[in-house]
Amino acid sequence: MKKIWLIFVLAGIYQITALAQDLIVTVDGDSLNCKITQMKGDYVYFTFRYQGEVRNTLLPVTQVKQYQYNYYAIPSVQPYQIVGYKPEFPNWRLAFNVGWSYRTPRIVDGLDPIIRDHIEKLKSGLNINLDASYFFTEMFGVGFKYDLYKASNSIQSLEGDITLNFLGPAFAMRSFDRATKTNSWFMNCAIGYMGYTEHLKVPGQSVMLKGSTAGFVMDIGYDIAFSKNWSAGIQLSILSGILTEMNRTSNGVTEKVKLEKDQFEGLHRFNISVGLRCNL
Repeated sequence: MKKIWLIFVLAGIYQITALAQDLIVTVDGDSLNCKITQMKGDYVYFTFRYQGEVRNTLLPVTQVKQYQYNYYAIPSVQPYQIVGYKPEFPNWRLAFNVGWSYRTPRIVDGLDPIIRDHIEKLKSGLNINLDASYFFTEMFGVGFKYDLYKASNSIQSLEGDITLNFLGPAFAMRSFDRATKTNSWFMNCAIGYMGYTEHLKVPGQSVMLKGSTAGFVMDIGYDIAFSKNWSAGIQLSILSGILTEMNRTSNGVTEKVKLEKDQFEGLHRFNISVGLRCNL
């Protein structure tokens, strides 16, 4: 909890620094909270707020007693209100997340209580996911996504573990905070390969089930910047896929098993995760 609060504090300090504005003191003794846009020839060009209205103006350098950049922590005008403002944005977003995942397909009725409890324990597990996105505009980009799910359980003489993998191309969208251009909402949509592997061990026998299908992923989250290139974020993900057949290996023998409609293996799950982002 202390680390989370530290991230928020650092993010707040960074935003205040990023919004800091300039001081101009005129020869008449007036102090102006403004943003100096350029010093050209014999004039100082700046943007400031006067009686609630944002104005872009200039002063002869002979009328300026002194000036200082980043003097005011609280700005009088926002960056997008300044003449000539051109938003700069990072093209690359690299993200690492870790968190909790839960599989949503229901468990069929009529199972032995021990088997049912075992399957229930395998429905939640560890999630790790990686994103690499390239934004060709401030809002839209493309990339690749990898998502890993791991769960294991042991009950009486029954042991088992499940691994789910997703890998595929993604379409990415993001929306920066209008004022700071640092924090941002984002969304990814990806379609690709989804793999399933399950190991089951009982006394005297070991069974492995493997299969793959097309999968779909959608992420939505929020990034909080704490430096120029680094952010911390929280993310909710929904993944979907259905296995209609799989390979079953037992005692060294592998056979393909086609599942009946009421036996299809649902790979649907959702993730709640936190992590780091590198913006370049």
